[in-house]
Amino acid sequence: MIPAIKAVFSNPTHMNHPDPATAQAFESAHYEITAPDGETVVLRIGLHGNLDRLLLQCNATSIAILTAWNPGGKRTSDSQNERAQARLQERIRSLNLRMLNGRNLDPNGVGPTEPTCVLLDASHAQTRALASLHDQLAYVYASMESPPALIWL
Repeated sequence: MIPAIKAVFSNPTHMNHPDPATAQAFESAHYEITAPDGETVVLRIGLHGNLDRLLLQCNATSIAILTAWNPGGKRTSDSQNERAQARLQERIRSLNLRMLNGRNLDPNGVGPTEPTCVLLDASHAQTRALASLHDQLAYVYASMESPPALIWL
């Protein structure tokens, strides 16, 4: 296990309490996923939508969506964000997790569009550790049994 990830497993973070504007932005975002067939699947918090079809197509029971962009909810330069996202993808590969690509976007076009990693069948512990290492406020988790939900760190 990567030492940095092991440290997060042994020292879980407490739950952040985002300000109302930040919580609203995360809750209203569109979470786009590029499915294996090339189709774009759009998920929204609390709505099951095409989730089951995506999970069946991927032979998965759950997904977790996370990014390394804009750590701590603070706007960061594209070059810093791109380097952080590359490090996140490398960590995911080192854990042998299956992954699709996606992006988070503001449906009103005001907030940033962020590339995402969509993990297939990753545990909450793995996803929390990866999100924490990249100073993220939350990640999205969904399964056959539960619609997309924000998991605040």
